[in-house]
Amino acid sequence: MAQQDSGLRLLGLIGGALAVWFCSYIVALLGLNAEPAGALASGGLVVLAVVGFLPWIWTSVFDFMMDFGRASRWRNLVRKIEVLTPGPVREGSELAVTFDVMGKVRTTTSEVWAFERPRRLGLRNTANNVTGVFEYTLEPHDGGTTVRFMCDIKPHGLMWLALPFLIRGNRMRYRDQLSNLGRAIEDGWPA
Repeated sequence: MAQQDSGLRLLGLIGGALAVWFCSYIVALLGLNAEPAGALASGGLVVLAVVGFLPWIWTSVFDFMMDFGRASRWRNLVRKIEVLTPGPVREGSELAVTFDVMGKVRTTTSEVWAFERPRRLGLRNTANNVTGVFEYTLEPHDGGTTVRFMCDIKPHGLMWLALPFLIRGNRMRYRDQLSNLGRAIEDGWPA
């Protein structure tokens, strides 16, 4: 019996080592940075970092982004966003984000982890054993706004095995986020 237990422990260690190796292999294969995501500091992988220029004043761009009634016009798959926490949006506020995902409507709670009007908005949520961390930073530039968007993911448990699919899916989903924002502002400006 003791030999069976130590054999099972050995198999568990080998399986764990293979999972770590596999994830390291995928990270190396895809050329991903496995370091923590700098300002995001979630310990996940920076899946996507996009920088864009919008020809509108940065305070106005931030106000448009914070108008959650317009979220479905530029945020991929988002049907609506509702503020759950009483009062104005601030660090620590919770948002109910409703998505259309693969033919199903799903709602998840996102936390505002960074909020510096009109410079920075950070959101974080965990669903299906994957934590997503998102950050928008805005800076005035040549009469317009430079917007930086970062998407960072951190799988938990067996979801590490799905890492290549998570990376690909998130990159495809968010790569047009800033151009969508620009089009939505142009189409809906002024309110």
